[in-house]
Amino acid sequence: MDDFEEVRPLGRGAFGEVLLMKQTSTGLFCAVKKLGRATLTAGEEAEHLAEVKALQALQHPCILRYYGSIQSQDSLSLVMEFADSGDLQQLVKQQADSDRLYEVAALLSIFAQLVVAVAHVHAHRVLHRDLKPSNVMVTRGLSCSGLLSVPKVLAISSGRLKLGDFGVAKVLAGTTVMDNMTCVGSPTYMAPEIVSGEPYGAPCDVWSLGVILYELASFKRPFEGRSLGELVMRISSGQFQDIGTHLLEKPSPWDATGQRPLARIDQRARASLDLQCPFLLCFKGRASKKTSGGPTGLPPGLAPDRAMDPAITTHVLNTASGSAAAKVAVRLSRKTGVAPSGDFLWEPVQEGVTDEKGRLGLLEGLKVQRGEVYELIFDVAGYFADQGVECFYPSVKVAFVIQEGHHHVPLLIAPFAYSTYRGC
Repeated sequence: MDDFEEVRPLGRGAFGEVLLMKQTSTGLFCAVKKLGRATLTAGEEAEHLAEVKALQALQHPCILRYYGSIQSQDSLSLVMEFADSGDLQQLVKQQADSDRLYEVAALLSIFAQLVVAVAHVHAHRVLHRDLKPSNVMVTRGLSCSGLLSVPKVLAISSGRLKLGDFGVAKVLAGTTVMDNMTCVGSPTYMAPEIVSGEPYGAPCDVWSLGVILYELASFKRPFEGRSLGELVMRISSGQFQDIGTHLLEKPSPWDATGQRPLARIDQRARASLDLQCPFLLCFKGRASKKTSGGPTGLPPGLAPDRAMDPAITTHVLNTASGSAAAKVAVRLSRKTGVAPSGDFLWEPVQEGVTDEKGRLGLLEGLKVQRGEVYELIFDVAGYFADQGVECFYPSVKVAFVIQEGHHHVPLLIAPFAYSTYRGC
């Protein structure tokens, strides 16, 4: 640790402390989780090393960046990215204290980043096992006031959520963790199979996401108890109050995203596969001519009656690269079914290229039916290559549902998708 100087303490836990430190050789500020070996059992030290192993494979814009670990005779230190604006629990408390529920756009912006982070974790066969707001860090630019301003929601790349604390993460060897005696995590956010001592797998994280969404939408928790036993009983029963009426706006994102995570394990297995789908959040929108500031909570230019507005591609490119929109190839496909693996099946419908202003000519003259699901794929790989920018993903995928016989879009056009490109 000779290359680091302590700035200030960030927190203290049962096994050690977290310090804000500055690397003198680079000027980088980082959070250092320092554990004293004298107070660690062999099992606790193994958990720390397991966290290191998990983090090494999980480099992602919505996950706290792992810089490295330092071991000495006296301590084990984990060097992580420093999130300079606290955690999601503090953000939610600030919003709750203001006595204003989140707008739909803001709520989905927060939740979608959590979903895409968990999807990445599961893709690497890792379970987090302790998903809760206090384990989600917040970086500069993602503030309570900023989230309430819809245009800033779309410009969220300057600040985002970062999933952290993989201290009890588990690398999966199969589809489930066959250790029904391992009860880890925070009781309020635990899935029924964990509190019941049954084998568990990826759906346990999906359940925790559902609890977090419930809390984001209502500032309440779905399961409460005067004792741990009562809490476990309520979780096991799976009975919770419908919070649709608590939301300021309709349509409610809870209808499509919250009920399924807090469901039986067979249904959550379906939801865990959905985490890996190109579009992660779709809510049941109603056609409206109102834009930003109106009751729909949709960003400017993305009201349902302006579904193919240039704002779609403009926001994708501007937020991804910080520059003006340019020509990008776009492919439109229609969902035809679901494969045995759980992936959606698509058939190509149209292809096109946006003009310099980001405008699209797709869907013109296309015969559609109510309830059909379409996917738009913006091929941005070539665009980023021309700009000399490295990017984790070759395309931006957006989906929408046909309603009322024409192309209304009841989908917030993925602010999390934009944020994953910035600074890649």
